[in-house]
Amino acid sequence: MYNKDQVDALAQSSQGSFTSASRTPHFFALAGGVIPAGKVLKIRPQIMYKYIASAEQKIPHEFDFNLSLLIYDRVNIGEPIELPFTTRRQD
Repeated sequence: MYNKDQVDALAQSSQGSFTSASRTPHFFALAGGVIPAGKVLKIRPQIMYKYIASAEQKIPHEFDFNLSLLIYDRVNIGEPIELPFTTRRQD
């Protein structure tokens, strides 16, 4: 990790690959479970909420959903869905 002085020096040098950077707090909340659906099949719903505490971030809230099927406790098949909130911050 770079500290603020190193980031400022990189931004001003010709070797820096970015013009600005800052550390931003992130908050994650996760929940999930396993629902038996017979002897062979289990349903695994999962949800993750992400919040980015940044004035520059246009979409600070985000939900990720995942629904997967666990077959014979060995094969996991599923699909994630990412849903940003519709309220966006103005520039």
